Amino acid sequence: MNTANTQASASATDSDGTFSTELIDGKEPIAVVYWVGDPTAKDSALLAEHPECTHGLAVTLTDAANGENMMWQPEFTAFRQTVTEYSGIVGRWVKDNTTYKSSVTQNNTESLMRAIGYNNTKGFEAFNEAMPDYIIQAVAEVTAYGEQVAAPEKSSGWYLPSIIELRDLLCTESDEIRENGMYGMNNTNTINAVLEKIESAELIDGNYWSSSEHNQYTKAWSVSLTLQGRVWSQNKNYALKVRPIIAF
Repeated sequence: MNTANTQASASATDSDGTFSTELIDGKEPIAVVYWVGDPTAKDSALLAEHPECTHGLAVTLTDAANGENMMWQPEFTAFRQTVTEYSGIVGRWVKDNTTYKSSVTQNNTESLMRAIGYNNTKGFEAFNEAMPDYIIQAVAEVTAYGEQVAAPEKSSGWYLPSIIELRDLLCTESDEIRENGMYGMNNTNTINAVLEKIESAELIDGNYWSSSEHNQYTKAWSVSLTLQGRVWSQNKNYALKVRPIIAF
């Protein structure tokens, strides 16, 4: 996969799992590196299932669902009314029925800093399989994307980033994150400059869902590029974009 690294020099990730600071003739770019570090240090599920993924994070060349906006969970009210023991919180179901941690994210810096998008996505995939009437549409589209664009063998596979992983896609990493904070888009600008060089790639633009679920059953966390990287919680039936990432 060809990727681009926005925190060091721009780089590209290819379909064969290699990455470089320049696009290479004869190799197929599939992602752009935007964060360099060890993602397994914060996501215990990623560490257990993909301990080799210690180099960084990369983002897809296009949005999922052909760029169409989608609801996070269309039937979130029906889930609350029908599966009453979980009060509409998907993360509670995940905690009780899988080995993955809850996706529930409180409205405070410590909770918002949990970089566990891989954990969240795997838990939601299990939920979608067990509860097809109440699927997490945002994750279903990530799964569908992976069926169209294969992730490199030595990677995590595509997943929906947590709110901090999504925020870092948009701007330089900082020591805190808070609701309604506006963090700018300097990383996005760097990534888009690389995407412009790749045929059929789509710029990162618009409002994006994360895999971080709010502690209110009606909401999940998102980032808005139309508001300069604003982090906020949105009703699950709002229609936003999805941009998958991988750890490698």
